[in-house]
Amino acid sequence: MALIKKFYFVFVLLISLVIAPTHGNENGLAVQEEAVHHYHSIPGALLNAGYTLMSHITEGTLLTLYQGIDLDKANLTIFCPTDEAFLAAGLEEYIHRPSLELLQYHIALTKVDREDLEM
Repeated sequence: MALIKKFYFVFVLLISLVIAPTHGNENGLAVQEEAVHHYHSIPGALLNAGYTLMSHITEGTLLTLYQGIDLDKANLTIFCPTDEAFLAAGLEEYIHRPSLELLQYHIALTKVDREDLEM
């Protein structure tokens, strides 16, 4: 049960960080600044919650991912495996070589509520 609560905390935190509205100007500087803000917030939140490996992966790839997303309309869900799950799957190579492809496997381009995951 504690694992579900921890997952739910990270899940809600990431959704709130990612879908926050932004207001850009004609040249898009505010949108870019907002993306940089989220870029730093999400890896830090993951690290503080004990998701060290996913923190490193998002730190190395999240800003690239934001380039293709309209932050005013973004509705994302990031699924975050534990460090133990990453290591058990043999994905430790991504600690020092983050992969946008791997991150994309952990992102849904829609909002997923906790109730949607319960059976």
